[in-house]
Amino acid sequence: MNLLIKLETVDVRVQGKVWKHYRIEPHILTSAPPKDWLKQMQVTENTLTQVAEVNLNKYLDDWVNESGVNLGIALLNIEGLTAEEANERLGRKNPIKKVKTGGWWCGGVNWRNGQPMGNRFGQFKPEIKHIDPTTDKEGLKYLSASGVGADALFLKMPDQNGAVDKDYWKRVYEDKSQIINWTEGGKKAGSGLTIDIPTIAVFGVWNFISGGELNHEVEIWLKRGGFQFLSFDSDYVDKPSCREAIKRFCQEAKKLGTTIKIVTWDSK
Repeated sequence: MNLLIKLETVDVRVQGKVWKHYRIEPHILTSAPPKDWLKQMQVTENTLTQVAEVNLNKYLDDWVNESGVNLGIALLNIEGLTAEEANERLGRKNPIKKVKTGGWWCGGVNWRNGQPMGNRFGQFKPEIKHIDPTTDKEGLKYLSASGVGADALFLKMPDQNGAVDKDYWKRVYEDKSQIINWTEGGKKAGSGLTIDIPTIAVFGVWNFISGGELNHEVEIWLKRGGFQFLSFDSDYVDKPSCREAIKRFCQEAKKLGTTIKIVTWDSK
């Protein structure tokens, strides 16, 4: 069985500009799709011609082509930073700890009113893994600002005109029929939101808790109740720490009266 995506051409208006994009809908096929079909289709239709104008092409490619995030969501939530800008935002002053390349930054909003959380709350992905020789062995793919609590990350959602829908998360919170998906990282949250699943991100598998206590916004949303599930990467099978994080997340949710369903992946 193969999962393919039905593509429908739509115009996405963001900050006064119209961007041609494909709305994505999953479909199950009985035969295998051609390799690189999505990338070929997007190149053929020149869907990213205007994207180059904002110098975000390579970062949007990471979100839109590689991870299937809706272009309107990607444009609202990521910005390209130089290494200098990234170090200032991350609060890295020690030369050893500074990042050496630019990358994309994904910020978040206050779910109550849709207002930005400030330019230091978010997640940065450098173009090359960051290695701090004093602590890192394999390098880090994602970084967050020092001195800023790693609470839940709520992405901006576009309204029908492509502007930020400031009431999106408030409506989701109040509507208990809406399911909630928890995942790791802003880009994965964007993928979930693309297919109309309200998806909240934590910065890392253990970043739902600090000092033995649930982070503030995580606790509020777990108390909300309703159907909630957790979709970390499939490699939790090979990572004991990730399995322990999943177990702890579910235990903390249960204390608050919410049962978490765990997404399992076919890793073959």
